[in-house]
Amino acid sequence: VGSRGLGAFGSLLLGSTAVHLTAHGRCPVLVVRGRPDPSGAVLLAVDGSPAGEAAVEFAFAEALLRGVDLLTLHVWNTRSERAYEGPGDPLNAVVDIERLRQEEQRLLDEIVAPWQERYPGLVVERRLVRSRVRPSLIEASRDAQLVVVGARGRGGFTG
Repeated sequence: VGSRGLGAFGSLLLGSTAVHLTAHGRCPVLVVRGRPDPSGAVLLAVDGSPAGEAAVEFAFAEALLRGVDLLTLHVWNTRSERAYEGPGDPLNAVVDIERLRQEEQRLLDEIVAPWQERYPGLVVERRLVRSRVRPSLIEASRDAQLVVVGARGRGGFTG
């Protein structure tokens, strides 16, 4: 599907049809955002869910096929879509943020390492970001020629 509809929300990155199909599709969905000469890496959003395994496999194969690097991105935060930073973070008083960061890094490494062994010639960057998911994914996708995202399997809701 194309990336923009003709609706009133022209500033959105995706049109409402593309958003609906990607959120509710039961098969792979490709959204094409027209760019005449894509040269960036393949971006893989990693969440660690079983539902995302097919996306991981696809992203590695596609990066190799395209002859480009693979950027793996795992975004984490301590609360759903809200991230606090710095000493003013109220969670720093009750949660060991560094331990959480290490666990999230371990998750990313465990997902990527076996695939990196299967594709030894592929340059793979692992990026761990503590922030909100949507803005981080949008920012990382700016230079990507392809963004691969699984089925959002870790949340309690589909879509």
